[in-house]
Amino acid sequence: MTTMLKKWDPAEHLDSEEAAIAYIDAALDEADPQLIAAALSDIARARGRNDIAVDLDVDASGKFTNGPLAVSADIATILRAIHALGLSLHVTPTAAE
Repeated sequence: MTTMLKKWDPAEHLDSEEAAIAYIDAALDEADPQLIAAALSDIARARGRNDIAVDLDVDASGKFTNGPLAVSADIATILRAIHALGLSLHVTPTAAE
């Protein structure tokens, strides 16, 4: 018997505002700009990337021109994507260890 596997797509599971927020929060916790940009890309795809493609500077295929697949995702691109997705970034103190 052959087992058929399907590629897992996080965008298929970002079906609520709460899920998107938890997802981007987890990416932000890792402090990796490429991971953050990839998470924003997933959220954009889950929301219909064509609606916000102009604001996100995506190419015709829907990929960030300066984002997750680039050598580095700069903070300006990340902040622009956060704003274009109707989200905002807030800073809170880390828990004392």
